[in-house]
Amino acid sequence: MSTTARLLAFLAAFLVAVFAMAYRDHGATIDAYLHTSHLHVTDWVLLLFGSFITGGAIYGLVTQPDTFDWRGIFWLIMGAFMICAALGNNPSLKEAACALFVKRHYTPPCYQ
Repeated sequence: MSTTARLLAFLAAFLVAVFAMAYRDHGATIDAYLHTSHLHVTDWVLLLFGSFITGGAIYGLVTQPDTFDWRGIFWLIMGAFMICAALGNNPSLKEAACALFVKRHYTPPCYQ
């Protein structure tokens, strides 16, 4: 494992630990602010993949700005759209994000 990969794995574990410690003391406030206690399973999937897509695009821009493929802006917008759809609780945005996510096997509606 390279040094960069070890540092990124450590940073990810550190962020998860900080969130877990904060959630233990302020869990009700975090749930009330983000509305995470009532998220559907599909919302969690959209939130997770949207975060990964957005984080990957931002990471590529920050680490190698000279060689960044500017088509990555599409992925940044798509990831942000998935996050907004999951946390915004708007059914039409959720259906559109679900259609983007599972475009080949999409049979409406995603949410029952």
